[in-house]
Amino acid sequence: MLRCLVLLLHAYLAASASVFASATDEAAAKVLAETVDLKTLASSDLTFLIKDKHWLSAAHALLSRAQKTQGVDFSAPVRSAVSQVRKELDDLIRALDKKYGEASQVSPAFQWA
Repeated sequence: MLRCLVLLLHAYLAASASVFASATDEAAAKVLAETVDLKTLASSDLTFLIKDKHWLSAAHALLSRAQKTQGVDFSAPVRSAVSQVRKELDDLIRALDKKYGEASQVSPAFQWA
């Protein structure tokens, strides 16, 4: 039973792995982005490039190719990944504020102005 679960987990992880997981650095990912078949890519591949690895030049090369190709639209996964990264970066900026998360008092004169 345990062996069956391990095999299923291994099959799931292999299926969910990104095409770009084999790239060791951003330069290798960029080369792969310029040669990979665009129609075989999933949204998880773009999420891997943008959110997980922050390899933006590889993602840019991929999107430049996709714009020249009819029938390939990566706008939804790219917008989603960028939104998630932006939220994480905004949280870092908020962490710089020592009073972040504390309630601030507003005098009644300004509250009703």
